[in-house]
Amino acid sequence: MGLLSSLTFRGGNAAAARILGVEDRRTRQLNRLAHRVDAVPAAPYQTGLEHVRILNRPAFHPSNNAWHLSEAEQCFATAFGNFKNADPLQSAWAAVQLAIISVATGRRDNALHWTQRGHEQATRALERVRRQIRDKADGGVGRMRLTSEGSTDTVAIGGTTTTGLVAAAAGVTIVSGVGLVAVGAALGANVAYQKGADHSRHRQLNTGQARKQEIANFIDELVHLRAALGYNHAISD
Repeated sequence: MGLLSSLTFRGGNAAAARILGVEDRRTRQLNRLAHRVDAVPAAPYQTGLEHVRILNRPAFHPSNNAWHLSEAEQCFATAFGNFKNADPLQSAWAAVQLAIISVATGRRDNALHWTQRGHEQATRALERVRRQIRDKADGGVGRMRLTSEGSTDTVAIGGTTTTGLVAAAAGVTIVSGVGLVAVGAALGANVAYQKGADHSRHRQLNTGQARKQEIANFIDELVHLRAALGYNHAISD
């Protein structure tokens, strides 16, 4: 099922039902991604949802539909701007809500505009995740280097100066002439640390791949919505 199963809905109540349905999907995505949203830029988004929830109350008088829908639209537009650089993924979700309101009020071109903006923001969010994955994959975990017996670099041990031959015997790593880490007794601990660090990085990479796929799926849904609204230009993701 896509973001919207139909584009034939009209009016505040129909918009409210779809906005709240999209909000459920956004919340589930946040939980899957373990994504934390800053409360300050999110405040207008939450205010917009409150206007929508009022529209959705059974006892709500329909004469106020247009006002609450207009207020919700302004709130979501503010949220889009707040999130634009700080959190592109949440900016994309705000754009989807704006597209729904545009469809409900008969402004199809406006709905297409917001869907396109949402696609752009979701693509930015995906690129951020890709960069994070590359950074984790490329990030080296420091490894100890044992001194060659042939080294004659000078190091400091216990406040005195000695050569690489003595340092090697004492179990000291020489890097640029400075004794850094005693490795004789700590070598086993270093191997265990390295395995733990590698495992942690592997887990982070797996998490990053899952995040990438989650956002990529969201982008696919935006592409389909954009096509349904009449976007005929070439798509390059």
